[in-house]
Amino acid sequence: MPPSARRRIEPARRARLALGDLHLLPPERSVAGPAGTVQVEPRVMQLLLALADAKGEVAPREALLEQCWDGVVVGDDSLNRAIAGARRALKDAGTACVAIETIPKLGYRLLAEDLPPVAEPALESGKGPVARRALLAGGVALGLAGVAGARFLWRRPAAGDPRVEALIAESDRALRLAIPEASQQGVGHLREAVALDPGHAPAWGKLAMALQQAAQFSPPGPMLKLKEEARQAAEQALRLEPGLLDARAALAALLPLFGHWGEAVAALEELAAEAPGHLPTKDALAFARASSGLIGLHYPLRRETVASDPMHAGYNFRSIYGHWMVGNVAEADRAGARGLDLWPRHFATWLARYTVFAHTGRADRALAMVLDEGTRPRMSPAFLHLSEGLARALADGDSASRAAAAEAQLQSVRQEGPIAAVQAAIGLAALGEIDGAYDVAEAYLLERGRLMVATSWRPGQTRHNDAQRRHTNFLFLPMMGDFRADPRFAGLVRDMGLARFWRESGHRPDYLGGAPLP
Repeated sequence: MPPSARRRIEPARRARLALGDLHLLPPERSVAGPAGTVQVEPRVMQLLLALADAKGEVAPREALLEQCWDGVVVGDDSLNRAIAGARRALKDAGTACVAIETIPKLGYRLLAEDLPPVAEPALESGKGPVARRALLAGGVALGLAGVAGARFLWRRPAAGDPRVEALIAESDRALRLAIPEASQQGVGHLREAVALDPGHAPAWGKLAMALQQAAQFSPPGPMLKLKEEARQAAEQALRLEPGLLDARAALAALLPLFGHWGEAVAALEELAAEAPGHLPTKDALAFARASSGLIGLHYPLRRETVASDPMHAGYNFRSIYGHWMVGNVAEADRAGARGLDLWPRHFATWLARYTVFAHTGRADRALAMVLDEGTRPRMSPAFLHLSEGLARALADGDSASRAAAAEAQLQSVRQEGPIAAVQAAIGLAALGEIDGAYDVAEAYLLERGRLMVATSWRPGQTRHNDAQRRHTNFLFLPMMGDFRADPRFAGLVRDMGLARFWRESGHRPDYLGGAPLP
């Protein structure tokens, strides 16, 4: 509805709204973007919704005052402050696709890539148009099997329905950001797509992949539901189009890698051989190979994913580690700098760049990243403290600070979740505390020893990709050389099942050189 209609904006009754790489959550008064979620004042949310309702046209100042202040007479300063607050929220959320343009003497215009239509559901009666909120919630109102089996309840749109194709495109843009909020947004777009066209096999396949990705960011309860929904979506896609690559890739990615190396890697290798141009399979196989010590085999795949899709934040940040693993530090630096230019405050990119700096003799630069409040992403205070302490200890080399940092790393693993456990093992190895690194690694990977660690993410902890997996790729980073050289490493890889995978698959991990398998 254009602003001239003077409809009062009521955020509590509005559905969440996607604007490019931004997500407005009106009832919660929050704005989610690549850099995280920002809470805003009620007036700022009203203003953002009013500008979105204008659908790219100029919203006159008088209309905004009436819509957002409900006819109460206020001065221009009130509107100016709200506009400044809205712009600050967009900046803090890290959007690269949404901006507020001032039109002198007239008003303001929201510039947004792919501005979708706005629907305000009739919440009181439970009637009215289907709200985006219902499609973005934790589960679909109709079960996947129910939607598939009750296709007659829906009017099938004409082939090539532009709404479905637009939703798929929106989802692809969101998922390529590789952050929790964007993953949820991408899932929501695809749920809406299959609701519009239950017979659209590619949409079901992409939904399966999106759900599998979103599961990695979720606490254990929702994770299981998302994985089951992903499985059902993949099976529905294959019923509609046997052999669909996205669906098969989603099912392969759902296989647990840790402890099931042979089955998972074989499934991914089969798909990659059949469809060498399928980037999600190539990405998953690269990760599986890096996690099993096959660094030389993983690296060409990692380079190909970034070369084929340079605007995929997930491919880019994983390439930082890939370059470093083969000793190409200069290329890792370029990938890190490029990633933070394209996706400011992207946590996984920031962490990869910090880690390379900290462990390639440039801990002073890692410390500068931690101390720069204007560019660092959101993370838990405890994780921030750990990152700062490690960088300081590595930078100054003082024995007291190194001892304090080592103790802090050990203390962190009980409360701070999987990414803190991985960082603690890396940090302790870098500090020369190999015994402590083994204590953390055995607790995290094998649930044994004197420590207990949190192996799944919980709300309040710093989130990272693959939060529900037991990471093993960190074992093969360059600065873990002394850790791998310790006699205990052979027992670790045997007990994890990696040594058996190497023997049965004929693969040899790079770190062994010509030495016999454990």
